[in-house]
Amino acid sequence: MAGPNEQEPDDDGSITDEMTLWRRISPLWWTFDAKLGTHRVTSAAFEDHPDGSSMSVTIAEEAVGVDVLLDGHEGYGVASFPARVARHDCGQHLVRRPLPKNPAHAEVVGRKTDAVKKKLRLASTVLVQPS
Repeated sequence: MAGPNEQEPDDDGSITDEMTLWRRISPLWWTFDAKLGTHRVTSAAFEDHPDGSSMSVTIAEEAVGVDVLLDGHEGYGVASFPARVARHDCGQHLVRRPLPKNPAHAEVVGRKTDAVKKKLRLASTVLVQPS
């Protein structure tokens, strides 16, 4: 996220609304919901990093597989959500931030209010359950 004197980066249009974003899910963000009678991802899964950097995602269509997200993260899971939701429903910017081991890495940049995190949670589908 941009600091007080910095501008947020421009939204990257090469990440289209039709693309799917994958988010690595910590086991701490996986809870039993008594109302649903099943486990679900918590809204905490959609916060920015505690170090102040924006929420990390991987562009599914450009990734080699979900294993790239899980390498070195035993017990973690993966959730997916549409880029369209982050961009249009939540007012976030999508910015490519390739990493050496994950060239499909990107960030979801913008303020993550409780409402934004809830929208992302409700739009997400769990691909790999955390253990």
